[in-house]
Amino acid sequence: VIQNVGYPSPNRSHFRSQEIWQTASGAQEYLTEGWLGRYLDLQCTTTQPTGGVNIDSIDNLALRGKEPNSITVKDPARFRSQATTEASQLSSNPQLDFVRKIASTVVEGADDIRRAIAASQTEVSYPTTALGKNLEWIARLIKGNLHTHVYYTSQNGYDSHDNQKSIHQNKLKELDEAVFAFYTEIKRAGLLSQVTLVVFSEFGRRVRDNGNGSDHGTAAPVFVIGGHTTGKVVGTNPNLDDLDQGDLKFETDFRSVYATLLQQKLRHQPTSIGITQAPLSGIFR
Repeated sequence: VIQNVGYPSPNRSHFRSQEIWQTASGAQEYLTEGWLGRYLDLQCTTTQPTGGVNIDSIDNLALRGKEPNSITVKDPARFRSQATTEASQLSSNPQLDFVRKIASTVVEGADDIRRAIAASQTEVSYPTTALGKNLEWIARLIKGNLHTHVYYTSQNGYDSHDNQKSIHQNKLKELDEAVFAFYTEIKRAGLLSQVTLVVFSEFGRRVRDNGNGSDHGTAAPVFVIGGHTTGKVVGTNPNLDDLDQGDLKFETDFRSVYATLLQQKLRHQPTSIGITQAPLSGIFR
C-alpha cells in the first residue's frame, strides 16, 4: 500500500485528472500520448498490436502512442475483425495509410487474442460483476501466453456525493472479490512473480462530510499486488489533523509510482518517456 499518492496543484475534474494520470503530465501540462503508449513506442521494435490490451468498451489514453501498439476489446470471446485485403496496401494518402495500418493491426491482434483464449481456461470462480469478468479475461490472456506488456481495465461508480457509505461498501466489495479471484488464479498458475497488479483512482475524497457523502479530494492510496512486493505500507498514514484546505496532503507523486514500475518491473528508463520523478524504494524485493 502506497499512502497519500497525488500530484501538485491537483485538479478536481474527473476528466482532467484522469488525463493527467493517464499521460503522466503536470497539472498545467497537456499531452496527447499516454505514458504507457510512449513506453510501448520505445519498447516495441516493430508495431505490436497486442503490446497493450485494454479490456473495456472505450479506448484508454494511457495506452495511446504514435504507433498502434495496443488494442481495446470488450469481450475477447466475441472479438472479430472486419478488415479487408486493402488493410496493408499503401497509397499516396498518409492519412489513409495510417487508418489501414490500424485496421491491419486489429486483424493481427484479433487472431492473437483468439489463440490465447483457446489456449487457456478459467480455473477459479469469479464474481458475476463487470470487473470480475474483465479480470477473468485478463487472466485467460496471460495464461494463454499473449505476450502482452500491459493490461488495463477500469471500475466505475465511486463518484458518490450522496449515500456514500453504502455505495463505497458495495464497490469496494466488488473490487475485493474480483482482485482476489484474479490473484488466486494467477498464483495457482505459478505466474504471480511475473504479474504486478496496480489499483488506483484519479483522486480521493474530501475529508469533511458534505451532509450526505463527500466530494472530490486529492491524495489517495495506491495498491500494488504481486510481482515480488515487500508487502509493506510505503509512506505515512493520512494525518486528519494536518490537512491542506480540508484535503489530505499528498506525499508521493504518482509519477514516482510509474517510475518504479517502469524501472523495476518493465526494465525501462522512466526519463526516456518524460518521467523525471525518482522511483520509490521499499515496494519490491
